[in-house]
Amino acid sequence: PSEPIVYLGDTARMPYGSRPAGEIDRLTGELTGWLLHQNVKALIAACGTISCNAGETLRRLPVPCFDVVTAAAIAAARATQNGKVGLAATAATVRSGRFAREIETRTGQAVTAVPCPQLAPMIESGMTPQEPTLVAAVTEYCRPFLQQGVDTVVLGCTHYPLAAEAFAKVLGPQVTLIDCGGEA
Repeated sequence: PSEPIVYLGDTARMPYGSRPAGEIDRLTGELTGWLLHQNVKALIAACGTISCNAGETLRRLPVPCFDVVTAAAIAAARATQNGKVGLAATAATVRSGRFAREIETRTGQAVTAVPCPQLAPMIESGMTPQEPTLVAAVTEYCRPFLQQGVDTVVLGCTHYPLAAEAFAKVLGPQVTLIDCGGEA
């Protein structure tokens, strides 16, 4: 489109995934306030943690706001063949339950939701999907998915696609990965 894009990434206060919901909501209010002062016409909350924990703040905005949850839930429901979907996300995203509810509404089955508290900081520090420390963390986080026989895993943090190669290696080709940011 011919509209200018204003990007705001809160690298000073990240990661958000370990913060309580109230704090995430407050920080989101600060961020969206700044963006509104830039006269944006719409917002995309391109963060799974914010999308799941600051819903009230996002709903009150005077401009349209899109998040990463609904589109990813729809994609996961379409992709799964056996109805068993996993969610790899930050602790705050998993705690909120929003992603799981959105997926469960569409599949009729419980979601295997796994908090991955070390992953976003590892990615932010520059670790690649080939690094043994990151692969070991992904391997540990994927155990419940393999045990439950999920055939689709939503990468519920927009950092996680940077580790998709490690997820794919651990889970194998029979598991479809859904990039929540890419679906939005």
